[in-house]
Amino acid sequence: MGRHRRFNHRDDAALQILELAHIVRRVMPKALIVAGGMEATFRPELMFELGPFDLVVLGEGERPLFGSRGPSAGAPTA
Repeated sequence: MGRHRRFNHRDDAALQILELAHIVRRVMPKALIVAGGMEATFRPELMFELGPFDLVVLGEGERPLFGSRGPSAGAPTA
């Protein structure tokens, strides 16, 4: 199959995320764009290569995004 291969549903989702990230960069050039999830954890270099990401979060993303105190730290409650 060479460089071309069949995409599975996970690849389709990753391609949609990449497309969305490029749209966000075009519309909001100063936005901080963060990649996360399984694809980013296992292939972070690919995220930087293919997408306009500023950061790639490996593993669980709650601590890096919200700090060690968790998402409720300083956030309003419902």
